[in-house]
Amino acid sequence: MNNFISSDEGIVSSEWALTILVAAALSAALLAIVTSSGVTESLTALIQRALDGA
Repeated sequence: MNNFISSDEGIVSSEWALTILVAAALSAALLAIVTSSGVTESLTALIQRALDGA
């Protein structure tokens, strides 16, 4: 019984699950920011200037 209480094997799995959830949330937030109209227009203008050589 004492070995069951002191075992922490499930802790690693829960840490991985939490890390994956946080990474997915950050990815979704970054995707929302990058695909917003203001950022898209700015990136398009930046790329256009780079391709034009200005």
